[in-house]
Amino acid sequence: MKKIILIVLLSLSYLSYSQLDSISYYNGKGDLLNALRCSDKMNLSKSNSDYVELLTWKAELQYEIGNIKESEKYYRVIENGLDSLKNEFIGKEFYRHEIGVVYFDNNKFEEAEKNFSIHINEIKDNDNRVINSIEFIAEISKKNENYNKADSLYQKVIELRILKNGKDEMYSKTLTLYAQLKEKEKKYESAESLYNESIKINSTLQNNNYKPNVFKAMMFSDIKRYKEASYELNNVISHYDDNINIKKDRFYWKAKIEQFSIILELSYYNECEIFIKNLNIEHIDDIKSKLELLDLYCIYYHSINNFEKLIHFVGLSSDIRVNNFDDNNPEMVKGFNNMAIILKNSGDLDKAIEYYKEAINIQLNNKLSNKKITATILKNLGDVYLELNDYENAMLCFNTSLKLFEKINDNYSSEFCNLINSFSFFFHENGLYENAIDLYKKNIIDSNLKNISRLNPVYTSTLMNYGIFLDSNLNSNLASDYFTNAINSFKSQNLEILDFLTNSEIDSYWLGNNYTDVIKSFLKQNSTKFIDFNISTYNYDLLLKNLSLRNQQRIKNSIAQSNNTELKDKYERFIANKKYLTKIEEQPLDNRPKDYETLKTDTENLEKDITRLSSTFADAKKALSINWKQVQEKLKPNELAIDLVSFDFYDKKWTGEVMYGAFVITRDSKFPKYISLFEEKALYKLLERNNLANDTIQANAINKQYMEKALASLFFEPLKNELKNKEVCYLSLSGLAHQVNFTALDVAPFIENKKAMKFHILNSPSELLSYQSARFSTQKNMEFQLFGGINYEKSNALVSKETTDELEMEVTIHKDLETRSGIEKFGYLNGTYTEVKQIEAAAKNKGFTTQLFTETNATEEQIKSLSGKTTPYVLHLATHGFFFPNPDKELPKEGFSLDGKSNFYKMSDDPMFRSGLLLAGANKFWRKPNNEKIEDGILTANEISNLDLSACQLVVLSACETGLGQIKGSEGVFGLQRAFKMAGAKNIIMSLWKVPDAQTSELFHYFYTECFNGKSVHDAFQSAQEQMKSKYNPYFWAGFILLE
Repeated sequence: MKKIILIVLLSLSYLSYSQLDSISYYNGKGDLLNALRCSDKMNLSKSNSDYVELLTWKAELQYEIGNIKESEKYYRVIENGLDSLKNEFIGKEFYRHEIGVVYFDNNKFEEAEKNFSIHINEIKDNDNRVINSIEFIAEISKKNENYNKADSLYQKVIELRILKNGKDEMYSKTLTLYAQLKEKEKKYESAESLYNESIKINSTLQNNNYKPNVFKAMMFSDIKRYKEASYELNNVISHYDDNINIKKDRFYWKAKIEQFSIILELSYYNECEIFIKNLNIEHIDDIKSKLELLDLYCIYYHSINNFEKLIHFVGLSSDIRVNNFDDNNPEMVKGFNNMAIILKNSGDLDKAIEYYKEAINIQLNNKLSNKKITATILKNLGDVYLELNDYENAMLCFNTSLKLFEKINDNYSSEFCNLINSFSFFFHENGLYENAIDLYKKNIIDSNLKNISRLNPVYTSTLMNYGIFLDSNLNSNLASDYFTNAINSFKSQNLEILDFLTNSEIDSYWLGNNYTDVIKSFLKQNSTKFIDFNISTYNYDLLLKNLSLRNQQRIKNSIAQSNNTELKDKYERFIANKKYLTKIEEQPLDNRPKDYETLKTDTENLEKDITRLSSTFADAKKALSINWKQVQEKLKPNELAIDLVSFDFYDKKWTGEVMYGAFVITRDSKFPKYISLFEEKALYKLLERNNLANDTIQANAINKQYMEKALASLFFEPLKNELKNKEVCYLSLSGLAHQVNFTALDVAPFIENKKAMKFHILNSPSELLSYQSARFSTQKNMEFQLFGGINYEKSNALVSKETTDELEMEVTIHKDLETRSGIEKFGYLNGTYTEVKQIEAAAKNKGFTTQLFTETNATEEQIKSLSGKTTPYVLHLATHGFFFPNPDKELPKEGFSLDGKSNFYKMSDDPMFRSGLLLAGANKFWRKPNNEKIEDGILTANEISNLDLSACQLVVLSACETGLGQIKGSEGVFGLQRAFKMAGAKNIIMSLWKVPDAQTSELFHYFYTECFNGKSVHDAFQSAQEQMKSKYNPYFWAGFILLE
């Protein structure tokens, strides 16, 4: 193109030398924008050839800088004016060729062929440009699927090139194009031979032309020869990267794009992340290459359900498309499809349909459209109709999509697999189970599935869906095999993504690829029939229970043992960023700093780097691959492990019921035994109480729950046979079971044992492998960090910031039934000062070091300063706590009147912001607008989760409802419980309801006395509750639970 620009400049002989000099100067420096500005100052008459030449020059410049729309606009003017020019205008045929090239590049093939044909007919000589025009028409014929015509034209071009210039670079280029034709005809051996000849000629010429290498690699990729494809691509990329004199042209970027496409197709998501991080997409000058890569990024982020990143990259690609193509251009198709995906995910199904239809209309109006893309969009549109129960339109879309896939003979891609999944579900939803199975068996199970990467979510969903269809058709034997394979595949995928995704990204991935409810529904109905299925389901549940808490701890442990200074530096920066981000995210959007998004992205990248670097240790994945046998080996004959599970029940359709069950393992188990328990509404009814009622009503409701047998019977009657002669139970909870104190239940009628049952509440049965009952020991230099008697009005950390109009809040003190709860205000808790002073005295008496924080010294900063501490310690927090329920579901219409930070916490979508603890000075900010980034005395679960409290042997949360949080099935409770476990605390004592103040102090007096007398934390806690039980009803003592 630059050569053409020079020719046109030389032909404009009448222009002033100053104008020509300026344009030539800028053009020579590659400053095309300034050259274009100079040309805009030239005023020429539209009636002569110089005007056409100047327009051509402008068109070429626009083309060079990527403004394809503008380039085409100039060429249309030129095309319309050529016929009116006098015959003496030399070289007008030349323009026909250039106009054809622009139309061709802009996918307007009819106009392109017209101009190429005029050029060929008017020149009547086989010069190189005419040969090129013939070649372009061959390309158009190929795109039109007129392969015979294309074949004939390519052979003619090859013959002409040899006659004209021998086997030169242009001959090599034609061989590559001819090879692509053979590839379309699925004549892969012929195509490979032509590519090889082209590569050999280029190598001899040393012309740095790697086009045939790239297209050969793309062919290998299409026919699943990924290893050979990667080898070719790596060679090409290395040639460019190792030679600074070679410009990174569009074939370099095509190689990079294909490289990413392969690792995406194989679902090597770790490599995808590294690729995205290392490649600055702004370095790509070629617009189409940039769009192609952005579209692949969109596919990747959609695959892992990261819709935040998907929206970002769809936005980038949309801006480029809007600025460069009109709405009917084929390049807009993928843009409309991507927008529709986002709209569908956000729930705007009607708008999603509009965008899908826009994309399909462009495809239908373009004879040369990519049929695979059309088929995929039709499938996507069918999914929306299926979600809307518009079965007629869904059927039409799926049927048409299937026919298109069959026409292009594509029955091996993941896109085709997705279609069969959707189409089969259409049949399943309509009760046509045999049709669903037949469609699967014919199109996937017998042929296609082997072509899909085992790490691809499509592979797992296909196995799962086929299992569902088989089960619906009463073939449970075969269904169990497919379910078992699906579980093992999904487990492998989870272990793969752990190495590079952040915690929030892992949560999103689970959300879109979690089939545990279907699996457990099948298990409920076939609990003893399929041993391998039981084992796989149990092992997978172990993984899920470990992941949400162990991921952060795994990183911390790896870093602590590492000598890698880079790793430690990144981790320190990550923690600092997370703490700062937590404060920023409490601010309204308008108050957040401009660099918020940049800081957020940098922090995510740091987390991924840390995870990747620390995962080099051999035990990183091993810790997450614990199986049931390893759990069993830790059990004694008188012990058992019970893993409670809860799930939405699926029986050919979603029933709306939530069911509970239990896996049971004993020393002599042959496999994890599954026992169905009850439906959640039965438990909900037993636990139900009016949270707005007064303390007396609440106390009566709680006493009834724990003094009557109904609650204990609900859990333990179905487990009666398993509990016989057992004395110790390691219990892992799920769902609403987190709101039950099992040690307070009367289990005697169910165990047939003279000895009382000891319950150890664990986050996961896998914790048995490293279980040690904690004890207080002066030999380990254990310290006591004690917080109580807190002044919620002022803080030493905030004194310099206090003002004369400081918020004054009423101090409310209830005597015997004083409770540690607050919504609109937080009063001083008299009993807490006595509580921590007694603990301090008892600890000092036994030789322990103590630090006491009361009044204005009990600050948020003091707790955060414990992060990273290496000597063991006990953290006792006697203070107010807060927990707000899910704002979408559980908030009462009346009874709350909050503003400021409290309103932010109440309405937050993140459950880790909706629970926390109150420390010195909290009242100043609780009802104040949250526009300050200083420490505010409000310690949220989110902030705690970003601390490193791995040296903490015990956290005592002597505050109300600290054990509550949003229930998320087998993942435990998202609240303070999860936060302290994520931070690394070994044991946690917390509360389930509003705690009477005086009895709380008494309970912990007994507890610490027993601990200082040598009992383990577990035995001391059990003993303290037994002593309280002899004096009080359950309301006064059963609210506290120990999570080990």
